Amino acid sequence: MRRAALAALCIAAVVASAAEGGRAAKTAIPWRSAAPMPERRSYFAAAEIGGDVYVAGGMVGASGKYVLRLQRFDPRRDRWTREPDLPGPSRAGAGAAYEGRLLVIGGQTPTGVSRRVYAYTPGTHRWSVEAPLPQPRYNAAAASLGGKLYVAGGVRTIDPVRSAFVFDGTRWRSIAPLPRPLHTQALVSYRGELWSIGGFDTAGDPVRSVFIYSPKTNRWRPGPALRAPVAMVGATAAGGALYAVSEFVFESYTPGRGWRLGPRLSVPRHALGLFASADRLWAIGGCVVPELADSRVVEFRALG
Repeated sequence: MRRAALAALCIAAVVASAAEGGRAAKTAIPWRSAAPMPERRSYFAAAEIGGDVYVAGGMVGASGKYVLRLQRFDPRRDRWTREPDLPGPSRAGAGAAYEGRLLVIGGQTPTGVSRRVYAYTPGTHRWSVEAPLPQPRYNAAAASLGGKLYVAGGVRTIDPVRSAFVFDGTRWRSIAPLPRPLHTQALVSYRGELWSIGGFDTAGDPVRSVFIYSPKTNRWRPGPALRAPVAMVGATAAGGALYAVSEFVFESYTPGRGWRLGPRLSVPRHALGLFASADRLWAIGGCVVPELADSRVVEFRALG
């Protein structure tokens, strides 16, 4: 994962230079610092539930040491609270909110790539185990839509895959595969469909590709391409817009306007989380570039 980050870094730096001199810079809403995470980490599973952000698992350091802790961030109070630890190690697992719970899906473990799905219920402060993925997967993307949970792309052994699955609360089944193999992309529910944003391709290069999945037709179609290639990306939807961030690139999308470059993070990093809560965007944790050091940093900016 660290080698892939280095491949993306040079491309991102070039884009950053153009972005800083572009039209976005004049009207940029800056990123500001918030209460840092209690632990340094990247490649974690996280989701926003009821306005709070839950961060579970992940890794720290060049050795990839597993982090088991679950932390809850309250954006309104700018405060972190420790919750019960993840039952088992998972780094580069997919995270999503589903029926009011945090799901941690697959990931790497000390014994190999996992199919396991853990679910955390905030109301009871308890973890449970859901039906496992049909195949082992890490660096996949996940999102919920219409009472179902979707997982797309990722890595099973070495190379990224196209396969995608849907979970109805009881069992998993396959759906139409992505148009191209991808991993470390984002998957976001937006305007009744799912948007796959960025990611690494089979050559290990970050892409500008966006693919849109319609649950009604079970088909993917090309979406509006990003302004800059991104991978290990955090993304979210809020206020009718999409947002994506990784390293030196921050982009926003609205219909009719397309993707626009915006102000980069004060501390550029990848493998982070991006969430919308309390009328703000929150960029949490990740791996700082170019140092490739896992971070406790949390930054926010106003929506828009």
